[in-house]
Amino acid sequence: MHILSPLFGETAAKDLMLEFLGIDVEYDDLKPKIICENCHKSLLAWMELKKKAAESEIVINYIASKKTVKLFSNASNEAKISQLHG
Repeated sequence: MHILSPLFGETAAKDLMLEFLGIDVEYDDLKPKIICENCHKSLLAWMELKKKAAESEIVINYIASKKTVKLFSNASNEAKISQLHG
């Protein structure tokens, strides 16, 4: 797999290598521009994992925000009840 070729859309393997591994390969450097099939599959798996993690974070943040709103709502209601009885 040539690392300068896009994997999906505009993302090239070289961009994923920089993001996930910290390895920067430029067009004009002397580093090899080809990776093996196993490394290619690993890059794709890491890309998919990152995507799933981002999606999960959105759901978790949504759930957490709902619990926070509920907690504040319950605390507010308890304060109002205390004021009525106090």
